[in-house]
Amino acid sequence: DPSLPEENGVIIEKTGVRGLIHEGQNWAAILKTGIWRVPDFGTPEDNSQPIILAAHRWGYVTWTNSFRTLNSFYNLPKLQVGDQIQIVWNQRKYIYEIYKEETGTKITDYTANLILYTCDLWNSPTRIFKYAKRVI
Repeated sequence: DPSLPEENGVIIEKTGVRGLIHEGQNWAAILKTGIWRVPDFGTPEDNSQPIILAAHRWGYVTWTNSFRTLNSFYNLPKLQVGDQIQIVWNQRKYIYEIYKEETGTKITDYTANLILYTCDLWNSPTRIFKYAKRVI
């Protein structure tokens, strides 16, 4: 759809996220710029593995409030089963619906099409995970 952005991104209406998806191996540097797609996992065009997206929850003091709203997973805990996430990838829109949520130290469900995660508390090893299946 040529009316969609050329950049790959994620939209979560419920939380105000509208960020670009950044790729690469250097997760520490990439997370400073927003949302990171974990390499060697799926994309919307390749469902053989889940897409895994991570972002900081609180971000950095240098981030503006508006950048934080658009690019952090601060409000990820507000997402519930049934909520939807949109991914724009190569000018195509894909819609995912959350079916499971949990906290822990590792991903437990690799059958999902999309996994979102962020830290639970400041500098905590515990993460918040949201698992979703593609609906469109």
